[in-house]
Amino acid sequence: MRSFASPRTTERADAVVRRLMLFFAIVFAVEGIGQARVGIILQPLTNFLKTHGWSPLEVTAYFSVLNFPWVIKPVFGLVSDFVPLFGYRRTSYLMLASACAALSYGAIAWLDDPAQFAVFLLLTSYAMATASTLCGALLAENGRTYSQSSLFVGQQWLWFYIAIMASALVGGELVEHLSAAGR
Repeated sequence: MRSFASPRTTERADAVVRRLMLFFAIVFAVEGIGQARVGIILQPLTNFLKTHGWSPLEVTAYFSVLNFPWVIKPVFGLVSDFVPLFGYRRTSYLMLASACAALSYGAIAWLDDPAQFAVFLLLTSYAMATASTLCGALLAENGRTYSQSSLFVGQQWLWFYIAIMASALVGGELVEHLSAAGR
């Protein structure tokens, strides 16, 4: 049976979908920029480590450790689904993860020894993987609710890859024009 929604209900749903599209665009663009393994700091960090005498094997191992949180992403989803934080399943975790990533990147800006900021980079990786998992859950949940899953997924990947491409260009320029600190 076909349902007939009122124009006002349809307008509200369209407004919610537009807000969700903006939200997903922002979140996944930030994810593309902020990840240490693909974001804006990949090339400068790689160059920084090499100028500090790290071998290619050591650089690879460093980035492998930063990749681990992305391997265990389902754990973040399970925790948020079954252990509410401050009465919310996702919102509290998303806010906490975002704050953790921002504070960790801020702390890294004040350090110049790779061993010193390794913990902070690992925290950003955990925070970004957590935020990505939670936003993916919101995407799936709202995609079903509004029958817009393919639109939301398209939005996710569009902005993620635009951010990665822009980050690669900017990261390359940073390496080209700025020297590694402490050298």
